[in-house]
Amino acid sequence: SSSTSSRKPKTGGMAIGAKKKNKKSKFLSGMSTSSSSTSTTAAVVDEGTPAAPLASTHVQVHEDLTITMKQDMTVDSMTVKGFLAVTCRDEDKRIIDVQCNTESIANGTNNDFTYKCNPKMDGTEFKNSGLLCLKNKTRPYPINKAVKILQWRMSTTDETKVPLTFNCWPESQGDGTTQVTIEYTLENTDLTLYDVTVRIPLGDSSDAPDIQNIQEGSFRHNSRMGFLEWSIPSINEDNQTGTLEFAMNGDEEEIFFPVEINFTAETLLGGPQIESVVDGTNEEPTTFSNDCSLSVNSYTIKFE
Repeated sequence: SSSTSSRKPKTGGMAIGAKKKNKKSKFLSGMSTSSSSTSTTAAVVDEGTPAAPLASTHVQVHEDLTITMKQDMTVDSMTVKGFLAVTCRDEDKRIIDVQCNTESIANGTNNDFTYKCNPKMDGTEFKNSGLLCLKNKTRPYPINKAVKILQWRMSTTDETKVPLTFNCWPESQGDGTTQVTIEYTLENTDLTLYDVTVRIPLGDSSDAPDIQNIQEGSFRHNSRMGFLEWSIPSINEDNQTGTLEFAMNGDEEEIFFPVEINFTAETLLGGPQIESVVDGTNEEPTTFSNDCSLSVNSYTIKFE
């Protein structure tokens, strides 16, 4: 389910993403000032009607998250793919340099993220100083077109890297019913997740599940498609864990899988923090707008 945030891109080269309590994430290396979150990569680079007026330079940063886990919480695979794209909206400001925070890149590298520049960028300069600048300044950026200038990715089977985990526990009661308990835990409390949905299959039965306990959010039973959807508007350190319990007729525990999870965030897992944008011809600071978004490409929990 796609979701677009109403939060508006901010403008300027301000300090980005101050964290509460100055905590250090285990693998968080990029923070956003703001975002209009979207759930697909294509939407991020779509130059449709913006949510707010954008500056002459707009920097878009997006990540897609793909996770496959087993019921026992072992990770089959977790992949993060991200990109940074620049859009120049002023004919006279098409040669620009984007300064990334080197500590955020080093933190990402330490957490197994690899970064790759567009061949038109000066890769050595980026590696040495975190500066994204054109190799050939006689060939400026196109006008009003988003150009990807940096990409990064990380793949792991380390369950400590999964930002949001689920303990899915169906238990046959021996009386022809099964009790199902699903508990989420926000492992990375530097993140705030939005529009969290947990879709649990219910097998062939169109019977409504008997909801016995729901600590966070709301539920919806789709009898036609045969699933229960648990929706939580946002998850952060204030509601770091939550539980849903229900009972169903039948004693087959595997019918409640695969569980599918979706969410968005405005904080990145490996994307670099943007410090400033300058005119590449005279190094004068340039006003810029910035949006950051993370979305789930696929997050599936399978029966063992």
